[in-house]
Amino acid sequence: MESKLKDQSWTEKEDAEFIKVLDDLAKAVHNLAVKTYIMAELIDTFYEGIVELFNEGDDAAKSVPENGNVYPESNTNLS
Repeated sequence: MESKLKDQSWTEKEDAEFIKVLDDLAKAVHNLAVKTYIMAELIDTFYEGIVELFNEGDDAAKSVPENGNVYPESNTNLS
């Protein structure tokens, strides 16, 4: 569609309103593709954030009684 819209010999033969509708449609499809790409990137970033949030590494909460932070020991032994 874009190649046809760039071909002036073709666009001059067609109705001006039809060409405008095709041009608007091409822009709408492009905008939808860009927004879909951005949405996919945001979902990926959100997923990575959730995984990092619940990752039990060295950042896990630890009991520090002198600070008033007392957490129960995690039960990771599932046997």
